[in-house]
Amino acid sequence: TGRLRIYWYRDASGTLVRKIYDESSSDPGSYYDLPKKTLKGSVIDPYLETMQGTPVLMASLVTPIIRDGTFNGIVAVDVAIEDIEEIADTLDIYGGSGRLVVVSNGGLIAGATGDLDVAGKPFSEVAGEFNLDPDLVSKVLSSGEATTFDDGHYIGSIVPVQVGDTDTPWAAIVYAPTQVV
Repeated sequence: TGRLRIYWYRDASGTLVRKIYDESSSDPGSYYDLPKKTLKGSVIDPYLETMQGTPVLMASLVTPIIRDGTFNGIVAVDVAIEDIEEIADTLDIYGGSGRLVVVSNGGLIAGATGDLDVAGKPFSEVAGEFNLDPDLVSKVLSSGEATTFDDGHYIGSIVPVQVGDTDTPWAAIVYAPTQVV
């Protein structure tokens, strides 16, 4: 195929490791095929990647290499979802009573305030734990337009997060109990 696949990462000691995939290696095709098809960048939904024997929940930021209008390959950066979880947990929204939930374009949770062990799970399956309407989140992901909500108990905003020229926005949901807002 002519495809060169090199993966760089740091091992547990911080040493830079280079992994070269051969033609028989399987891969999640969307990270390569989506930018090739659309000629735009993409943020790939969370997936499990095994490194150093440990499965790690990752998301990929991918952009096509285009030369003279022709697709020539991709460049990608993988982000460990635990980094998004850490950011969500360090935020102090309304004195700790508010929450941040980050949902991928495909509807998977990429991070949430609190130690809920929900990263990588479909938002639609755990929306009740957040007292949120999954249809409202789906609408923001499909339309790319922000919205606010007030259900009498919680007030908040759902905002699409667009990275570069992607057609795959994620959603950031920030909300708090009505009595503290």
